[in-house]
Amino acid sequence: MIKKNKLEETISFPKKVKSLGIVYKDRFQKIRKIVAEFNKFKKTYFVSVYPPRAAVIVYERGKILLTRQYRLFSKDLSYEIPGGQADKKETPKKAALRECLEETGFVCKKLKLLISYEPDLENTINPTYVFYANKVEKKNSGKKFVWIALNNCLKMIKFGKIKDSLTIMAILAIKNL
Repeated sequence: MIKKNKLEETISFPKKVKSLGIVYKDRFQKIRKIVAEFNKFKKTYFVSVYPPRAAVIVYERGKILLTRQYRLFSKDLSYEIPGGQADKKETPKKAALRECLEETGFVCKKLKLLISYEPDLENTINPTYVFYANKVEKKNSGKKFVWIALNNCLKMIKFGKIKDSLTIMAILAIKNL
């Protein structure tokens, strides 16, 4: 049985939402404390606010361009599409172009928005933009990247070799184009 206040929390709008300000801040994020007042209860949120994130999925001749990066929580190298945080006053599109060049050495031609989304709707603000390019030009050598067939990327997702949610969403979106 669902408790009455839990049901109210999920189906009712708050009467009042009040920000209590920033409780933590560093160069990567801010954490805001917010209180929402419902009919019979209050709920406190701690919301992490991040700058926009941008990435690009390069899909050329049936293959996807992936980079390899060490990730702390997996304690391993991760297969990912190129992407990262947008710098101040940088558009998501420019950030995606920059990240692809920095991480792979490729310059994207004719970048188009594929999907945009929020990874969470309650505790995190992190607008995310994934762009698509089907033509690139190699500019710098020495960058670590791999080209992997779309079907193999799908298998890598299924068997846990690709774990990054941004990359998974981009691959599934490109599959459905």
